[in-house]
Amino acid sequence: MKIKKKYLGMFGAARSGTSLACKLFNAHPKIKLLMESKLGCRARHAKKHWAWHIPILHKRVFFSRLDFRNSQCEWYGTKVGTPDVWGVLEQNQIAHYFDEAKFVFVVRDPYQNAISRLQREDYLNEYNLKGRELLGYVGLTQIQTYFCNWENSIKSVYALRAMGHQVSVVYYEDLVKDVKASMEPVLNFLELDWSNDILNWSEEVQYDSDGSRAKNLKYTDKQISLHEHDLKQYKKFFDNNKPSEVLYKKFLERAI
Repeated sequence: MKIKKKYLGMFGAARSGTSLACKLFNAHPKIKLLMESKLGCRARHAKKHWAWHIPILHKRVFFSRLDFRNSQCEWYGTKVGTPDVWGVLEQNQIAHYFDEAKFVFVVRDPYQNAISRLQREDYLNEYNLKGRELLGYVGLTQIQTYFCNWENSIKSVYALRAMGHQVSVVYYEDLVKDVKASMEPVLNFLELDWSNDILNWSEEVQYDSDGSRAKNLKYTDKQISLHEHDLKQYKKFFDNNKPSEVLYKKFLERAI
């Protein structure tokens, strides 16, 4: 028996802006998204390869953790890293727990994404050898791993659509430039009206990265200029490494 609710799955590669997007959407009175830590999804992270034998959450667990008592809410769901935490098959399985399901994919410029990860991640811990084996990243350099991860997240969009799912795309650079202009098409996709509560999202109690509830959460990750003089310290990473030309072109054209 399906859960008689609407499921909203938000996903994207790590450091693509999914956490910020989740909190913005969560400020809408008719949307309730949980951070992946709240649902225990991170047990399947690449750096925790020993946990990958654990099945993903069963329907009853979703029912217990996604508090359905808010009668005003129409869309319930979670944000999760793909493909690092949940792959397409897991996303598809969760979607079939519900009467209706839609997805929102958050994507960021691959160079900005890679630089953000270079600045903030411990690569050998985040992608230990066993984790890289599971994700097919063995033999790749650090920057190649990041680009491959970015590419695979986009391929997840096409795979979900091929399975019959509807996926709307949010471009991180556009989102931080103009929240309303970026979110209104997605809200239309969800058949919801705009809410000014979204612009005051940080004033609401939200789940932080540890799954605890807090107010006034801020993000320090800034836009990174791609001018050559700003990339000098990273130039060595990009000299012989580039993302897929086809997918990057689709990103630049906003055609994913």
